[in-house]
Amino acid sequence: MVGRGRISVAGAVDLANCMVDDGMVQGAVQSFASLGCQNQYPANTERDLYRAIKGLFGLQLEPYTIWMNLQVTCQGFQILEFENTTVPILKCVI
Repeated sequence: MVGRGRISVAGAVDLANCMVDDGMVQGAVQSFASLGCQNQYPANTERDLYRAIKGLFGLQLEPYTIWMNLQVTCQGFQILEFENTTVPILKCVI
């Protein structure tokens, strides 16, 4: 779910913690639940996930941004305004 953008890392950690609290003893679920110190520090969960992935698979995620020109408003098919914005992207470095 995290890799497809359906849930944030912190949300997935919350879900994993609920599963562990309900008695699930699967190692992968317990490892995920431990990210961000059992989500006591949700701002650290994503960082902890990147470190865990690097340790398990030797992969490193490298953040970068791209510039995109996005349509802000439209009326029917007439475009009224565009805005330049940055979008964060993670690239896998092997």
